[in-house]
Amino acid sequence: MRLSSLLALLVCITPALHAQQEGCSETRQVGGYTVELRGVTEKDSGGFENHQCRARVTARDRSLLLEEAATYLHLLDVSGKDITGDGSPDLVLQRAWGDSLCSFDYVILSLGDPPQVLLRLGGQCAYDFSEADGDGRIAIQTADSAFTSFDQLFHYESPLPPVYLRLQGAVLHDVSAEFWPRYEKEIEAARLELTPDRRRALREAQSPYESTETRAAVSHALFVVLAYLNGGRDDDAWKALEELWPPGDFQRIRALIIQTRASGVLRCLGVRQCVNNEE
Repeated sequence: MRLSSLLALLVCITPALHAQQEGCSETRQVGGYTVELRGVTEKDSGGFENHQCRARVTARDRSLLLEEAATYLHLLDVSGKDITGDGSPDLVLQRAWGDSLCSFDYVILSLGDPPQVLLRLGGQCAYDFSEADGDGRIAIQTADSAFTSFDQLFHYESPLPPVYLRLQGAVLHDVSAEFWPRYEKEIEAARLELTPDRRRALREAQSPYESTETRAAVSHALFVVLAYLNGGRDDDAWKALEELWPPGDFQRIRALIIQTRASGVLRCLGVRQCVNNEE
């Protein structure tokens, strides 16, 4: 498995686990506002205790700006930086629910004038907020979890090249094409895994999943195709698919890739709320 795919699967575990280990007791000043995280315990209708973490964001006059609750809550370190490019600091809360460490979402709050919730974003894979290209602008890196266990692949075989997003105002944009050099390296590494024997076995297979050898080729072949698509090289993507995939199954898998991408992370572009954990 490529390192990028392994890391993409690991980010479905690490953030919520980090929040669980760190506990829920924190007070921070962000952009002139106070963020308090506190653990609370309540009893449900059956008398069972329900442990939650609650976050409150208040202004200097103690007026309440935002209140959130979840099983786990974490204030990301990027909070206080300008994520949207409008010159004002922003705040990002990461929430996780229940015992599943692969289900979490993010509340992105602008601390400008007026302060407001810009976006609620979430799914089965984490979102990393960082200065990805070193120019001071914050990019949001994730993986498209719609391709987890894609077609007949097992979870650990999932082809998950990165997706790069950027928030401009309250609108999320796909900026993956700006990171094409990274995709080139990923594609080169994936092609190295497609040995001549694996390529031949996959091309000649009646079913892409008929043997261990063809399955080993499927994940790498799909990674190449998806990396081209994410990087904005659609023609190269379909050319690679035609080159690598069994001819008799080409139209089916092409249609399935298009359908899955449309229902995945890219559906979050231009919306204010995208937290369906089945993305």
